[in-house]
Amino acid sequence: MHQQAEFYVSSMREIEGYFTIDSIPSKKVIKEKLMKMMIRLKDGIPILEPHGKIAGTAVSELRERLALELLDASEAPCFLINFEHVHKIDSSGLGMLVNVHVIAAQLKSRIGIINVGRHIKSLLVLTRLVHVFEHFENEDAAISALTND
Repeated sequence: MHQQAEFYVSSMREIEGYFTIDSIPSKKVIKEKLMKMMIRLKDGIPILEPHGKIAGTAVSELRERLALELLDASEAPCFLINFEHVHKIDSSGLGMLVNVHVIAAQLKSRIGIINVGRHIKSLLVLTRLVHVFEHFENEDAAISALTND
């Protein structure tokens, strides 16, 4: 009997000046919706805007995107992650963020985070990671701080 394997195709496309990464499921119906991410530039600073959960397969998707941003760090030695549309993060997501922060520090790059919701902020406090990341009140404050340093 021939079994059909599930697979996912990631694509990147530009829509109205924004780049979006879509994860498209195979024809089979899946229970877990994969993450969507928008990437835009403001004053030369890349702003990554993940949407949904940073858990499960979304962790590896975000890790890949952040790794690409770090490789481009020569052009922009910093970037922002906007958590406005992220409603959940699990321990593997937190571990991935710490890993990316360590790599960024080795490359003398900086990662700022903005619009962190209560759930994610409480996890950062509980895990004592709240001081690891540069938090900013809003996007304008983050851009100003990251471009002036």
